[in-house]
Order: sequence, then structure tokens, then C-alpha cells
Amino acid sequence: MGEGVHAQCKCGYETSCLVGCGFSGGVCYFPAACKSCKKVVEVDLLSDPIACPECGNEKILPYTRKQTIGEPGNATVASWFLGSRDQEEHQLILTDGLYYCPVCEKSDLRFYGGFLWD
Repeated sequence: MGEGVHAQCKCGYETSCLVGCGFSGGVCYFPAACKSCKKVVEVDLLSDPIACPECGNEKILPYTRKQTIGEPGNATVASWFLGSRDQEEHQLILTDGLYYCPVCEKSDLRFYGGFLWD
């Protein structure tokens, strides 16, 4: 069972994304910034290549990357453990901190817990 999150920026941009995988398996969804679409999209981190589902751009920034974090948060909003190779590298975490917004290009985007899905 995965989690759903809401993203909201001070610029007014809002969206929702899935985190993790449901019972079907074979995919691992996580939010990413697409600079081409100027949206937060959910990408499948298990796909090769990882690309924006809207425009196909492969130069997306999953919110697992340090350059997307403007200010680390204190509380975990959503997390997912991907695989068992290297725990630190494969622990996917979104916090209540500030993240890069692809719309206004500032670090004013926050994620909020939302819902469960399967």
C-alpha cells in the first residue's frame, strides 16, 4: 500500500501525487519536478529511463535529490523503502520542509500527508 501526498506552493500551485507502490508492484511512484511542463509529476523510479509522464522529458528532478530541498523539515510526511541494497540510498522520504517549485522556481513548495492507496 502506498501513500498519497498533496503539494502546495506559496505561488498558488497545488497538486497531488502518489508515493510508493500498490499491491500490483512493479512500479515505485514518487513526486518529481519537471522544468519542461512546470509541474510536479509522479514518476516511476523503477522505469528506465525515468521520464516525465506528461511530456517525456528525461531531465526531471525527483524530490529524492538534494538540489530539490530548500529547507529540510523535521517531520516525515511520506516515506517508502525501495529495495534492500543500500538503506540510505533507497529510503525515499518527503518531509514537511521546503522544496523546489517548478512553477515559480523558488523553494516554497511543501508536501502534506494525504491518503493511502493500493
